[in-house]
Amino acid sequence: MTQGDQTARVTSPGLSVARTVAELRKKQGWTADDLATECAKLGMPSLNRSVIANIESKRRKYVTVDELCCLAYALDVAPVHLLVPMDDDNDADLDLFMATPDRMMPVQKARQWVRGEWVPPGRDPRLYFANVPADEFEAIRAGDTRKRVRDMAHRLEGKQPKRYEGDDDPVQEGGTE
Repeated sequence: MTQGDQTARVTSPGLSVARTVAELRKKQGWTADDLATECAKLGMPSLNRSVIANIESKRRKYVTVDELCCLAYALDVAPVHLLVPMDDDNDADLDLFMATPDRMMPVQKARQWVRGEWVPPGRDPRLYFANVPADEFEAIRAGDTRKRVRDMAHRLEGKQPKRYEGDDDPVQEGGTE
């Protein structure tokens, strides 16, 4: 998938965790040992300097859910920010997230999916939202209403509303176009 001369970048949850843990650790001015010390204070001494270095270098291909939560807590960030990249680049809409080995989605949609705000193409929205607490479902519906209002305002101004990849997304079925 290319747009102009840019090629889509693909990431997976494991790659995102490795890259983001390293970035956030360095941003705080911490060494891997400093992060390990913080993880030990939080009750996870198994996340030692060596394990953190192996995660960051991608030598260790997995992070358990418990480790992910501890790392997020230690780095003062929501777990979603470790799982799915926080690309602020202008070309972020070109980035793809590998939700499964055969299913990719735009990073922006992956972030919404992880938050429980978006149903991936081919999945049943009734089942998906049946498992969402009522108050969270109402917040999701309210957000959808705000989007519809913004789209209507764009149309009234003679602009095209922002389009998001979704049900008609050619990326949904196992890779790029």
